Amino acid sequence: MINRLSVGLRGDINYFVKSYQYNFLDKHGFHKYQLIRSLEFNNNADVNYCLYTVDTKCGEMVIPFNGVVTYLGNDLWDIRNETQN
Repeated sequence: MINRLSVGLRGDINYFVKSYQYNFLDKHGFHKYQLIRSLEFNNNADVNYCLYTVDTKCGEMVIPFNGVVTYLGNDLWDIRNETQN
């Protein structure tokens, strides 16, 4: 595991989740929310969803599925949707 964030570090959700421990990311403005929803039509099975957010200059924002985040320093991030060519 990497133990430091450099300004300009860029990647998708998978990169950061695999490279850093959750507590470290959370301390630096990269948050994970686990949502559990019970579905009655599915034998009351629980379905787990993970939602990732980052702290930006505009406040806390959700990282889109195809999003790429860049660390700006001071525990702030930038989000780009990388669906464009």
